[in-house]
Amino acid sequence: MKAIRALSSYITDEGELDYRRIYRSERLYQGMNGRYVERFYVSPLQSYIFKPVTHSGQEDREVWVYEQVLSRIPKVYPALIDKSEDGASGWAVFEDLGPLRHEHGPKTLLRMSKLIARWHSLDPSGWDPDAFRAPKPPVQQMARELLERRTEVSRLIHEAALPGELLDLALQQLEGSDWAGVKVLNHGDLHAGNYASIQGDLFVLDWEHVHLNSPLWDLYHLLDMSHPVFPRFTPRNEELRERILRIYVHQRRFYGQELEESGLLADYCAYACLFTLWMLLLIESDLGMGSVYWSRPQLLRQQAEAMDSLKGCGLQFLRSTGADYGENKRAEEDLDE
Repeated sequence: MKAIRALSSYITDEGELDYRRIYRSERLYQGMNGRYVERFYVSPLQSYIFKPVTHSGQEDREVWVYEQVLSRIPKVYPALIDKSEDGASGWAVFEDLGPLRHEHGPKTLLRMSKLIARWHSLDPSGWDPDAFRAPKPPVQQMARELLERRTEVSRLIHEAALPGELLDLALQQLEGSDWAGVKVLNHGDLHAGNYASIQGDLFVLDWEHVHLNSPLWDLYHLLDMSHPVFPRFTPRNEELRERILRIYVHQRRFYGQELEESGLLADYCAYACLFTLWMLLLIESDLGMGSVYWSRPQLLRQQAEAMDSLKGCGLQFLRSTGADYGENKRAEEDLDE
């Protein structure tokens, strides 16, 4: 495999770091295909980030995003310095931004909502949706799986002290929803570890999962997606969700897009309930079978965070739609007994 630009001399033909040529390296994280993203030093003071393809099927995706998309949004991403040619052994070298602070407080979330609005406002008509791939199935497929596993889902809903018909109510809310149906350019994997603050500047990382999807996908990842490695230390509440969604809509309007704000909160909360229920089933599976990527304490913490999200989004969905709380109150009383 032939590479381009100066740093290719530090990469082998197999697409791995050549440890004989570099000063030293440190592993940052392991991708789902087992390959490592690493910080490597070419001298005691000069370092870069080496990123091989970390997910099967995502070959050259991030490089394509850098070349075709990111030039159209503010500079909130590390610079792409070097890259290989096409192929599964592909790699890219990025600038090293240094130590990252993964902050998830209200100010950071509000800033992030404005950035999301920027790339959601890009015209997607020139991009082939079949050329993109999300890291998880679309929410429509999640919904089918939830219906197939209704007994398990009902147990989770009961554990969250929510009414038993929550699943059906959420599905009904999203039928014909403009917010759930429209397709915009999504970052795709905007969990709490993929944005960070560096000396007050906000950066967004890991763009290989860009795809066309509902704007609710990125918004859910920003607000309520749990992660085993990056816990959220700031609890989510109804006021914060409403405020961030409102700022997001206003920013989209700033970019010249006429959007209907009414219905967004209920649609978001319904979407979040479905996504979180699916995530809870996934976490339970990882806990039962064991995960090669996450430890049991990490998964248990993620599970607790996801359950808190389900409770919060479920109650906010019921309130936003004016649903009857009678059964919910009875469920809470049953749990207290």
